[in-house]
Amino acid sequence: MVQQTNPSKTNELNLDEFLRMVDVATTVRNKQEEVSQQLDIREVREELKKRLLKTAEVTGEQLTDFQIETAVSNYFQGLYSFQEPERDFGTKFAEIYVERKRLARKFGLPPLVAGIAAGAIWLTASGIHSASLRSQEREVEKAVETAYQERQKLLIKTQEISSSPFVDKLPAAESDKVKSQLSNAQERLSSMTPFFQKYCSDGTAEDDITRENYPEAKNNLASLEESFSTTRTLVQEGKVIIQTQEGLILTHRSLDTLIGVIRGLKPLEAFSQRAEGAYATGVGEIERRNLEGARKKEQELAGVKKDISQFSNFTSQTETLYKNIRAIAKEEEASQKGEALYKEAKQYVSSADVQRLSQAVSRLQTLDSTLNQEYVVRIVSRGGVKSGIDRYYTDARGKRVSGYYIIVEAADSRENVIPMDIRNEEDGKTERVQMWGERVPEEVYERVKEDKLDNGIINNNVVGKKERGYLREKITMQGVSKEGQITGW
Repeated sequence: MVQQTNPSKTNELNLDEFLRMVDVATTVRNKQEEVSQQLDIREVREELKKRLLKTAEVTGEQLTDFQIETAVSNYFQGLYSFQEPERDFGTKFAEIYVERKRLARKFGLPPLVAGIAAGAIWLTASGIHSASLRSQEREVEKAVETAYQERQKLLIKTQEISSSPFVDKLPAAESDKVKSQLSNAQERLSSMTPFFQKYCSDGTAEDDITRENYPEAKNNLASLEESFSTTRTLVQEGKVIIQTQEGLILTHRSLDTLIGVIRGLKPLEAFSQRAEGAYATGVGEIERRNLEGARKKEQELAGVKKDISQFSNFTSQTETLYKNIRAIAKEEEASQKGEALYKEAKQYVSSADVQRLSQAVSRLQTLDSTLNQEYVVRIVSRGGVKSGIDRYYTDARGKRVSGYYIIVEAADSRENVIPMDIRNEEDGKTERVQMWGERVPEEVYERVKEDKLDNGIINNNVVGKKERGYLREKITMQGVSKEGQITGW
């Protein structure tokens, strides 16, 4: 018989009761989906088998099909079995809380409240203790996983060193030493296999370490630390020996290549002697297995090769620059300066002194550039910039006097401002600037001032002119001479 719903009862449902019914329905639906998933036993069994095989590959264990099938069967035998929870004070407290209304009617409210309070205190203390144990357990799990990862890295390093092509190129004594060290290291790492199979079987320790066995795992891990330390040292020493051997071989090849190139260039005797000396010393350092010394000689030989190349370029530049200077110089001072620099450079060519030859060539380049310059020195006359200033300065006799300066700049035929190297008479420092102050007599300063006040424009603004072939500009403004300059105001 179908039970009829009482409409009056349905209408009496309040909002809380209705929502509780919805929660129950949702929970039932979720449980049904979970049961459906768990009951698909065949797919789950296959997935477990794959995971077991993958784990065995990582740990290097050999598992038979029978062993895998047995492990999966044992897993499912206990998967859905129910274990009666341990009955302790917490269990009893939960039962009291569920029956709190009935017990309150029977024994009264005060005793019940006292009992619940005592239970809450016990559960709080118990929770803190449980959390502490879990924290300690997790710390051990992390430590074991870290150790597992380090062991894997050390295994890889020992394999890399063992398979290095440079092992067989070592001298007999060092080769025997490396092989012995690697063998010792591998034995130590292999001896750790039972520990990690028990506590970190698939690279993670969460499933293998429990609250019951984590103290034992912690103690066993501590006992492995000495073996880990020794293994690290053995692997590092072997790595250093291999790296040294590799470095010696590559450096020897580099020395051979460099000396071959240098000999092919057929340089001056001075360069040949330097190169042959560096090469012979470098080879000797390799025979003594002194890698650092051999690399220094490799760098020295590379430096000789660079010097040979630069020497050729500098020699060619010396001749070209000297020819240009002779052709362009229009005053005796410029010609004499060019001759002096050329003679100096030729001395360095004869002695194959590349560094000093480089400096001489740089001075020739500066002279050539100066002689080719053409510009006018003019008073600055534009908005926001002063055209002149007066200020105190200390003269050559140490006397404090007033100085008058006009602010000038150098410009080429296209009105491009040319930076100039100016020596500041107040501090003796030379700076490259676009504007500077040229010291002039007071009457010149006043004349320029009146010229600008007349209509805001300095009509007579050219101080001097630099022509091609000359070292410096020629002063054209009346009353102006090279008395001194400043670079800041």
